[in-house]
Amino acid sequence: MIAVVVLLDQFVWRPVIAWAEKFKIEQVESSSRPRSWVLHFLRRSPALAYLRERILRPLGESAMLFFAGNKIERIHSKGPPAWRAWASRVLAAVVMILVGYGGVRAAIMLTGLHKADIGQIGIGLGATFLRVNLAPLIGSVWTVPVGVAIGLNPRLARVAQPLVQIAASVPATALFPVVLLILIRAGGGLGLGSIVLLLLGTQWYILFNVVAGAMAIPTDL
Repeated sequence: MIAVVVLLDQFVWRPVIAWAEKFKIEQVESSSRPRSWVLHFLRRSPALAYLRERILRPLGESAMLFFAGNKIERIHSKGPPAWRAWASRVLAAVVMILVGYGGVRAAIMLTGLHKADIGQIGIGLGATFLRVNLAPLIGSVWTVPVGVAIGLNPRLARVAQPLVQIAASVPATALFPVVLLILIRAGGGLGLGSIVLLLLGTQWYILFNVVAGAMAIPTDL
């Protein structure tokens, strides 16, 4: 898994990041721009340049003309075909029937509960709500400052981003049995374990978005 992540970083994400720099509008040029040896090879390769000019560009132009022609035909046509309109109506009716059936079944189940059961359901809903909101809050405590530091420092980003991607590539469910055993031995229960599991699954998304936002800030700002 680590090898796959490293290869993806070098052959996919790093070239894309370096290529996307040309779309940034800045009055002050960045002192340390992201580089990629794969992108440098793709730009300097005569064989790939020939392939791009002779095959990829004609195919792209043909695809653009094809889709543009279909769009013009749809604009001049009176409207969508009749079968498409009837299919959408049938699909909407089926969805409404399923939603109504689910609502009736839920009402039947709730009417058979006692007050104590309803109280327990309310307590469980409140606890789940707090856990779901507590996990991103705890994750933001460390991901926001770390993400800002990585996004504003290109030298740190070159070192930290691959490490973060490797750590984030490990699924939370793969780490959870080990974490749960540690929590049980430390005296924590499933309530604390559920927060840790949510944290393992959410903190990386916060970090990646903070890094992307910090990297998108123009250099002159």
